Formats: sequence, structure tokens, C-alpha cells
Amino acid sequence: MKMQKIFVTLGIACFVLAGGMSADLISSSISVDGSSWIKSSLTGDKTYSGLLFTNDQSTVNRTIDFSKDLDTHTRISSTGPVGIQEYSAQASIPESEVWRCMFARSDDETPYEEIETRGILASGNYTAVRGMSEDLTSGGVDITGSGLVSLSKKTGTVNRTQEERSVAAGRMNVSEYGEYGGES
Repeated sequence: MKMQKIFVTLGIACFVLAGGMSADLISSSISVDGSSWIKSSLTGDKTYSGLLFTNDQSTVNRTIDFSKDLDTHTRISSTGPVGIQEYSAQASIPESEVWRCMFARSDDETPYEEIETRGILASGNYTAVRGMSEDLTSGGVDITGSGLVSLSKKTGTVNRTQEERSVAAGRMNVSEYGEYGGES
């Protein structure tokens, strides 16, 4: 009985002490002849959300590194269906939310940036990389296979909005990269 109390006390102490700790890198590697499903989300100053599923023979590799900035790497190869939904965004509230003339620019504007990929492949390969640092949002995809995918990029401030969407259906070989922010 006394030994059980010691183990319980040590267990509680480990949980309490580990409460302030978190991982800075999450990596998954799955090879399956069946079904796999991976869901990830990170919300804070930088937002990332991903949902991936495969069916049939497939290999899924996913790495999320948020030790300093946010970097994700995803690679899927499958002989069967693949579902993809990856979203990343940065957002900050502008210092002043006042109406401005469309030709006026203000240095206190903070851009909103978003990069998203959605789709379903009958089979194929999907490779994606995304990165977010203090002033840069970037993302790129390479897709080879057949199916339907939608790729979108968006940024906006009080006076500036830019949106772009690409859709591919059927047999495809798609490469796309977008970058917002950084040095001009």
C-alpha cells in the first residue's frame, strides 16, 4: 500500500511538472495497406490546420516544427484515395481600424495571409511545404495523380486585398508556390 502511494505521488508530480512543457517538433510516418487518418492543428499567433486521409497502399510522412517559426512538410504517396485539407494563416489586428481612402497607405497596417489546399485524389503523390515566420508566410505544393484539388492564396489589409484560386480536375501534374511578406 505504501509503495502504491509513492508511485501515485511520483506520477502526479510528473504530470504537474510536465504541464508547462510542450513538443517543438512533431513527426509522423505511416505506411499502410488499409486506411490512415492524420489530423493536426496549431492555433496562436500562427495558425495551421491539416487533415489527411488515405485508403489502400500508402505512405504518409508529416513533420510540424514550431520550435521558433512554423514549418510543415507533408508527403503522401498512395495507390488509392487521398483526402487533403491543409490551411495556414497569420493574422494581426491593425493598430487602428479607421476608414481610409483606397489610395492611402499606412505603416500601421498588419497583413492577413492565408494559404490553403483542399482536394481528393483517386491515387497519386502529394508533397507540400509551408512556412510562417514573423513577417513571411509561404507555401508550395507538388501534386501528381488524378482527382480534384483546389489551391488558394489570400492576403488583405485595410486597403489591400489579393486573392487567387486554382482548381485542377482529372489527371494532373500541379506545382504551385506562394509567398507573402518578407523583404520587398
